[in-house]
Amino acid sequence: MKESGERRSKKWPKLRSQTGVVGKRREESAELRALLASRFERHTLATLSPRPDSGHWSSTHSDDDASLSDLDEELCLERQCRQLKAHIEILTRAITERNQEIERLENRLNESVPFMAWGLMESN
Repeated sequence: MKESGERRSKKWPKLRSQTGVVGKRREESAELRALLASRFERHTLATLSPRPDSGHWSSTHSDDDASLSDLDEELCLERQCRQLKAHIEILTRAITERNQEIERLENRLNESVPFMAWGLMESN
């Protein structure tokens, strides 16, 4: 019975972390939709307005290209941040698991040391 309780308790943190991932994805999706909507609005306004002379048109186009590169850079940085945060979470979990294993081994060692010392004393 104890094992099933331990298994159950180990599953709950996993469910919480999955829920957090879903929330992050929804938040990211909403941000991306907002960015795309604003980009679409700017593009629609630019195509509906009458075309200015060629000099003015090229400067407008270069601003649009710059905003695209800014958007790409921002999305890339956000993606890198998410990847690094996920990597940190993985490493933190690994360290926690290793610390628990070390504690378990230390406890086993401490429990077995008195028996070994007692056995050595009896053999002398």
